[in-house]
Amino acid sequence: MKTQEIILWTLLLIIIDQVIKIIINSYFLESHFDIIPSLIELKPTFNDKHSYFNSLLNRYSNLNIGLEIHLSLFLIAEIVILTLYSFFRSFSDNIKLLDIAIIFQMAGMICALIGNLIWENGTLDYIYLKPLFIFDLKT
Repeated sequence: MKTQEIILWTLLLIIIDQVIKIIINSYFLESHFDIIPSLIELKPTFNDKHSYFNSLLNRYSNLNIGLEIHLSLFLIAEIVILTLYSFFRSFSDNIKLLDIAIIFQMAGMICALIGNLIWENGTLDYIYLKPLFIFDLKT
């Protein structure tokens, strides 16, 4: 795929994620209903811990990673992933699966950053996988 296509697909996924969150925040924030009974439920919740991993750390060890450290870890992970992508991409220009993977990865990372920086109450998670955890579409 060309770089422009990768950017367009990434932007499309980001827009889809944010539109879903805006709709849920506007109309379904207080709603709870089963999507697949006894397995998946719509249960909108704001995660002020910045990520599922940080929520687990806070739940089991009372260790809370602050936003600055969390964003620094995002940046380091993104640099590593883009370096690996460039390395593997140098072998061939026609690696569709790798391009699709980077599209989803970049969209997920940008959506997570948007959730941490723009949404006031934290990241809006809305899919409850009973009884394990609540996540959103990008997870």
